[in-house]
Amino acid sequence: MLGAIISGLFYGSMCTPVSYIQTHQDEFPGAPAEGLPYLFSFFCGVLPTSTIILIIYSIFHRNQPKLHPDLVLPSMMCGVLHSIGMGGFFIGNERLSQTIAYPICSFAPALIVTAWSVFYFKEITGKRNFILLAVAYTFTLVGVTLVTISKTI
Repeated sequence: MLGAIISGLFYGSMCTPVSYIQTHQDEFPGAPAEGLPYLFSFFCGVLPTSTIILIIYSIFHRNQPKLHPDLVLPSMMCGVLHSIGMGGFFIGNERLSQTIAYPICSFAPALIVTAWSVFYFKEITGKRNFILLAVAYTFTLVGVTLVTISKTI
């Protein structure tokens, strides 16, 4: 749970420096206004951080990490999908503004994950849980819609 909280704090503030630079062109002359030029520096932070975490994990397990060989390629594909998603997120922030893009980009993956949970893994079952899920999605969708409408008016 602590890991999820820390991850959420970092995820919630990861685009703040880029957004600040893009909206304060007078303080950063020559800085690109588009989002894609910032991806390289963003990923240059992700790669060393994940490498350091792997090294600490390997030290903790005395150079006997418990890595199943069948998980290496899917993990790399997950990284590729993450890169594509982050590229779309940066473009969305550029085109829509962070106020609109962030709720949409946070809501869409949750929708996909819970669809997998309901239809494929069958982790969410029972009428009560489906009703709670529908209520949660309704509130979230209404919130995203209201934020989008308020920003465009």
